[in-house]
Amino acid sequence: MEKQGIKKNEKCIYCGNYERYYVKGSQTFQRTNQGYCYQQKTIVDKNYYCECWKSRLSKINIRKRTISIKLNKILIDLVVIRQILQENQEEEKIYNEQFESN
Repeated sequence: MEKQGIKKNEKCIYCGNYERYYVKGSQTFQRTNQGYCYQQKTIVDKNYYCECWKSRLSKINIRKRTISIKLNKILIDLVVIRQILQENQEEEKIYNEQFESN
């Protein structure tokens, strides 16, 4: 189904120029049906069509890459914390063994 020669998947919601607005709810953020179009510099509806549509794949890939890098850093920090805790437990065990032998 096409509308004025534009494919259905070329709605603003699927566009790389579109950034959806969110409203803070009581516990989470709620999606709205509007967002900002960086190409037109206006607020548009998610179902709007325009000629400046572009793929979001590069935007999605950048986000995935950024998330992966951040998670990797967090994982490294957790490994370091675990190592410190294990070393402290070992030192405490050695200290307790020496104290009990005296």
